[in-house]
Amino acid sequence: MKPIFAAIPILMLVCLSELTGQTREDLNRQWLLKHYEYFGFAIDPEEEETEDFLFLKADGSYSSKDKGQLNKGFWELEQDRLILYDEAREESISLLIKHLSRNRLKLEIGEGLESIIAVFVLAKE
Repeated sequence: MKPIFAAIPILMLVCLSELTGQTREDLNRQWLLKHYEYFGFAIDPEEEETEDFLFLKADGSYSSKDKGQLNKGFWELEQDRLILYDEAREESISLLIKHLSRNRLKLEIGEGLESIIAVFVLAKE
């Protein structure tokens, strides 16, 4: 029984490293909205969201399309959160990074029962 309990901390570190190991370089790409996840169910984007994207640039600026509306501003990474500062609205949004790999980005929008996960895939380079 002891070897199983000894492995638990190692497994926790491996799982946490996936969430906390991201860098700005991992994020600065163009991401295309693929679908949403809500309580494990995939939900297709609405018609006006089919061309939505998030382009995080290396210089700290971003551009995006959200429900057909173009936005731009600046972004920063704070631990496991992506902070977007919209220059037109003079406000920010904090998104929890749930998963980040070379080709996929999952961002949690909202908190608790009100939250939904937006799943993005890497745009063709």
